[in-house]
Amino acid sequence: MTNIPEQLGQSTIRVIVKRDSKLFVGTGFVFKFVSNAIEKIVIVTNKHVVENLESMKLIFTEAQSDLPMYGSKIEIEYGKSEINWIFHPDAKIDLAILELNKLPNKVNSKGKI
Repeated sequence: MTNIPEQLGQSTIRVIVKRDSKLFVGTGFVFKFVSNAIEKIVIVTNKHVVENLESMKLIFTEAQSDLPMYGSKIEIEYGKSEINWIFHPDAKIDLAILELNKLPNKVNSKGKI
């Protein structure tokens, strides 16, 4: 059984955003919840990291048999038209979520699944 810090470390991803032809780096967390009896898996990050982006790269730690393969990464790039961040309705709250199941599945094309 993994402990809480290990679980949090495994759910953390790197978010690299291109905006105004410059690169910005942030982090996000993969989070699973149930809404209206439907399981959703999302990335949670700060709104200021992902707003007004031109493109985005997500970097995950690869896993095998539900165990992280430290040092082995999966990098997936998306253009602006492929992603739809949902911002918190209160403009003062700096949070955004992205539903992973609504993203084009580019992991298969990398031979990882």
